[in-house]
Amino acid sequence: MAVEDRVAPASLRDREWPPNVSSPSRQVVTDLYAPALAVARTYDRQCAYFSSSVLAAAVAGFRPFLGRLADPSYDGPRPAIRLLVNEALSPEDAAALMGGGDTAPLAAHLLARLGERTDTGTDARLSILGWLVREGLLRVRVGVMRRGNGINHAKFGLVTDARGDTLLFHGSANETASGIASNYEEFDIRVSWGGRTDERTVTSYASKFETMWADQHEHVHVLDLPDAVRQELIRLAPETPPVEVDPDPPDPLAWGRALARWAFLLASPYLADGMRSVVATAPVDAWPHQLRVVSDLAREWPAGRLLCDEVGMGKTIEGSLALRALMTGRGVGRALLLVPAGLLRQWQGEVKEKAGLEIPRWEGGQLIRPDETVDTRVQTLEKALEEPLLLLSRELARRKTYRDVVLGATPWDLVLIDEAHHARRREKDPRAFNSANELLSLARDLPLAGSARGVVLMSATPMQTDPWEPWDLLVPLGVGGAWQSSFENVAGYFRCIGQLEGGQRPSPGALGRQASALAVSTGAVPPPGLTALDSGGGLPTGRRQWADWLRTVTPLSRRMHRHTRG
Repeated sequence: MAVEDRVAPASLRDREWPPNVSSPSRQVVTDLYAPALAVARTYDRQCAYFSSSVLAAAVAGFRPFLGRLADPSYDGPRPAIRLLVNEALSPEDAAALMGGGDTAPLAAHLLARLGERTDTGTDARLSILGWLVREGLLRVRVGVMRRGNGINHAKFGLVTDARGDTLLFHGSANETASGIASNYEEFDIRVSWGGRTDERTVTSYASKFETMWADQHEHVHVLDLPDAVRQELIRLAPETPPVEVDPDPPDPLAWGRALARWAFLLASPYLADGMRSVVATAPVDAWPHQLRVVSDLAREWPAGRLLCDEVGMGKTIEGSLALRALMTGRGVGRALLLVPAGLLRQWQGEVKEKAGLEIPRWEGGQLIRPDETVDTRVQTLEKALEEPLLLLSRELARRKTYRDVVLGATPWDLVLIDEAHHARRREKDPRAFNSANELLSLARDLPLAGSARGVVLMSATPMQTDPWEPWDLLVPLGVGGAWQSSFENVAGYFRCIGQLEGGQRPSPGALGRQASALAVSTGAVPPPGLTALDSGGGLPTGRRQWADWLRTVTPLSRRMHRHTRG
């Protein structure tokens, strides 16, 4: 029996609705679309991009609703379904549309998108929409930014039943090409009878939709679907009501192609430059600098990295995609994510939305899955640490009561620590290397005790007040030796660089010898043709090249990624 054919509630109030649902699992259909549309009188939906994929996705769970709309005795509203989609136009095309009503550029954009097909079921689903449009049961309008560029990314739906009760679902505006292809969605659900806060939220979204639909929004111009696009949809409509149309008809050739693609994706991480496919199939489109970070981290694994991008530059995406990459072809099977207690749920949602990874979190003495269900089989932290992937608060892990439990768990392939600048010395003294606070002590002990194969630290501000703070974070990444024996070594190293850049000879000569020795200890080879820093006579030749080389070969330069908006 199909999901849509199950016994449906008589009204929206006859069902207890979950607070949120997500896909690419079938939960969005089984727990939201199908039961809500089974009792719908009207359905208003705002999507982001206009495309065949988005239009086709809009009919998910439609079968019971379609059956009532196709009944000859139907006397409900027309249209019963209002679909608001969006398109991005250039400033020139937007000006032509706003000034003279020229819809030709818009029609060309929409027809091109409508012609794209992502799977064999798209045409079948579009045929349903075409029939609804032809019968006056569905009206589609298009929103464009009044000044061109950009797009209205709001994504929500309103289902109203015969009693006048309304269910609202709204969620992430992430409808990137890869997100649409994998049908990844995540929605929060609110109902008009759920209390004052829920009622206000539903009313607000309903008002927002009506404002947009009536073309009264300040920034978005909304107009009817151009006739050429409307006719193309109608062309796909069957002669009879498509109540028996299978939205995913079997196609042996397409199935074989799909299997071949999956086989390639499974093998691609082991091929040259295979990380590209791992990132390309993620639900989010990464920025170029994020791709470089993920590629470097995967290539150099298990050498640790310090991710220090400026706030807003996407460190969470980098960490999530890096975990996805390391789990695909790099041998990472167990990963522990230590994050601030207040960010546990946010991190859980981010890694699912951005990397497609479902990671449970240990919070309040419970193991909570991404769908917010509590796994009652797991009653203790020791049991939770048996999970292959786990989100745990740093505050709990660092406590003396629990740190031995964390260190004693089956070793982790990866430990990721967010807001790592909180791992610092107890004393503000460059000589107090061993005065670590609880978090820094745990970060150091994880690899030293063999509890972590590799460590990734994340912080937008690795240096809070003292210059040795970022250097202290290098120990969990596997950096030791002369670089960590004394901070005076590091300070002297950079004094040498400063003297070279200032046109001075490193003085005393031992300073040059020490800098050279530290640099070579990283495995780096000095540029050819340069005189030794401690040689007699005048200034060493190529002092600028020496300074540049010394700066680039430090462990901090080689282990830290830092990107800013500047």
